[in-house]
Amino acid sequence: FSQASILFPDHPDIYFMKARTEALMGDYDAAIYDYAKVIDLDSNYVQAYVQRAYAFLSTKQNTAAFIFFTKAINKDPNQPADVYYARGYTYQESGAYWQALEDYKKAIELNPDLAGAYQNSGNCYYALKDYAKALDCYGQSEKLQPYDSTVYYARGFVYLDTGFTEKACEEWNKALNMGNKYVQKYIDVNCGKK
Repeated sequence: FSQASILFPDHPDIYFMKARTEALMGDYDAAIYDYAKVIDLDSNYVQAYVQRAYAFLSTKQNTAAFIFFTKAINKDPNQPADVYYARGYTYQESGAYWQALEDYKKAIELNPDLAGAYQNSGNCYYALKDYAKALDCYGQSEKLQPYDSTVYYARGFVYLDTGFTEKACEEWNKALNMGNKYVQKYIDVNCGKK
């Protein structure tokens, strides 16, 4: 692809494939640079915006990722569920929970089996202290992925915050039995187990 880009410097597909390869190899900085070349050559190359956003997300540059997910959605709102899900995550990480919930809602409309969108919606509702909706979202996520320990881990905090410590401990013990070691310290502090 590097050689092809020298021979055909005005061909956006070559830079796009070069960037995709760089991203697959973990060289996200190079990918980000080459996706920018694609966009310079063709400002309507929507997948370049999407993939550049993912590359930014992979390097924890959430603000830049948000910008490029938004540009992709603005150019073509018919994006797949994972694009709305990913932009929702960037909103969530910045504390913009209501905007995150809107994107997760759209992602779920497009893909009702997207368990992560339910779980992250639950995390947003938890942050907003809407515990009933958080529990509902965690329940939906659990139905889709009953062996994902992070659902039980998160739901434990809802029960703890609402005064149901015994239920919190039940949830955390489920997570622990599934191999989630992060819950042990919460069990130790709140559940009378050392």
